[in-house]
Amino acid sequence: MVKIFLVASALMASAVTMVQGHSWIDTITSVNNSSNVGYPRGYMGHIDAYETYGLINQPDTASLCRVNQRDPTDYTTEYPRLSTYAGDSIVASYTENGHVTKDKLAPNGTTRPGTYNWYWTGVAYGGGDSATSSSQLHTLSDLSDSTLLSGPHDFDDGKCAVDSDNSLGRDGPIPCEGTFTIPSGTAPGLYMLAWVWNFPKVLEEGYQEIYTTCMDVEVLAVSGTTNEESTASDEESILASVSSAVASSSAAASSTIASETSTTSTSASVMPSSVSVSSVSEVTATPTSIAMAAASASSAAPSLTTVEVAKTCKLRRRKRAAASASASAIASATAMK
Repeated sequence: MVKIFLVASALMASAVTMVQGHSWIDTITSVNNSSNVGYPRGYMGHIDAYETYGLINQPDTASLCRVNQRDPTDYTTEYPRLSTYAGDSIVASYTENGHVTKDKLAPNGTTRPGTYNWYWTGVAYGGGDSATSSSQLHTLSDLSDSTLLSGPHDFDDGKCAVDSDNSLGRDGPIPCEGTFTIPSGTAPGLYMLAWVWNFPKVLEEGYQEIYTTCMDVEVLAVSGTTNEESTASDEESILASVSSAVASSSAAASSTIASETSTTSTSASVMPSSVSVSSVSEVTATPTSIAMAAASASSAAPSLTTVEVAKTCKLRRRKRAAASASASAIASATAMK
């Protein structure tokens, strides 16, 4: 009996060969800036014992994140969280560890790398929030269509290989990569992300084997533009507002001057020959001359007063200060990385 059992065990072992190491996300990187790299929570390097988190046939109440990935503040200078912009594409990197190139799974001795999804709540949180925050994904029950950010994606990206010893002709080691996008219009703030890989190792009804990685991304205030572009946009907006106000004041001043210089013997208002349309335009070309023209106009006529010009200038200074502060914040974040 013992001999038969050993033979049977040996046959099973030869029919099913599975790589022992599993997979997790090592880095997430901005597609627009390859030097802008972020890491999972509590990351300590590419170490299986610290990064692998498998959930096999676990209840919905099981924790979604490994114990060292449950603190949204657990980052270091060496391994920071990613900072990016709304609308940006992010590429995630992970090793296939043989699940694409080496596994020989029952019943036909082939690989079945499966698929993965990205999840989030879409709710920003403060960097000091605890793991109980409503912005966090806590358990398997939090994975649903309402929290799905992107996916499903094939685990095999068609290129990756743990090494060159494979039947697919891939010249490894090459990490797998997958891309997802931070939705346009996402408000600035910190957001939790969860990578969830569904590994169909066993083709049996009710069997579930998943692996997860938890991390965070900081969405910066300036959406997809440089600081210079943002400042220029603000300047253009201010100048457009001033131009509109000048045009309105010019029209009002022209109308009032024409009305006051018209003769009472004529029913129609006539612009005096000494004040032409072109001369009115020249008079209203500067804020000071606008204020002077408005002062001589009827009190009922809309005009750009000196106070309003001062307010516009003050707004312009505030806009510049805000742009400068934003630039400093982004520079500080970049320096930390």
